[in-house]
Amino acid sequence: MDVAQPEAAHFIRRVLRHPDFDTHAKRMGVVIRASQSGLNVWRRKAEHEAHSDWKV
Repeated sequence: MDVAQPEAAHFIRRVLRHPDFDTHAKRMGVVIRASQSGLNVWRRKAEHEAHSDWKV
């Protein structure tokens, strides 16, 4: 989490509700860094990280 400690719970819930990560299977093998600007995602065996915006 790249957010202030009081905001961590809010961002954890946002990540878990995000359409790309809303199931356990979708989160397997993924490292997610959440911030105000969006999500940086590292997938297993990927050469580069991907950036995902927050979905409304």
